[in-house]
Amino acid sequence: MVACSQLCQLPCYGGVLPIAESVGSGSRRLELTSLVTRLSLQNDATANQVLCLQREAYQVEAELIGYDRIPPLIETLSELQARPEIFAGIWHDAKVVAAIAYDQIDTQTICICRLMVHPTHFRKGLASTLLHFVENAHPTMTRWLVATGSNNPPALKLYQSFGYHIIGETEVAPNVFVTQLMKHINHR
Repeated sequence: MVACSQLCQLPCYGGVLPIAESVGSGSRRLELTSLVTRLSLQNDATANQVLCLQREAYQVEAELIGYDRIPPLIETLSELQARPEIFAGIWHDAKVVAAIAYDQIDTQTICICRLMVHPTHFRKGLASTLLHFVENAHPTMTRWLVATGSNNPPALKLYQSFGYHIIGETEVAPNVFVTQLMKHINHR
């Protein structure tokens, strides 16, 4: 089996949409142009990069919430490639350093299924860039849903800064809770 660190070295490119605004600030600023790309998980190289990214990113959440069985941490490559959601990502130095997966669950609702940033790129605005990207790609949607670990203050703060409100909490394992959030947009 090839190690995750080796898989993440594989170059892969897709249909690229440049982001006009720069992300981050000060010394944390991502100096090179960030690119948001729709990611095809049928491309093995891309899927391997996303698999590596989600393992790195969700390991941080696992430590925050005290639970290491988060589905993206135990998912196989074939399971990831079978996911029905739309994936988009940000590239830096020919690597996927941040990604979002979402699904349109009805004519008015988008569910953010995954949002991940490589730990070396935390606090550079990449998660916000991806959320803006999805919202701009679906301007007529009126309801947005997302869930995150209840003991993940950075994720909760991010979603609340985008107008999401807590609508519930579910215990997914003993003493492990997931918070559900929703945002309504009135397009009148």
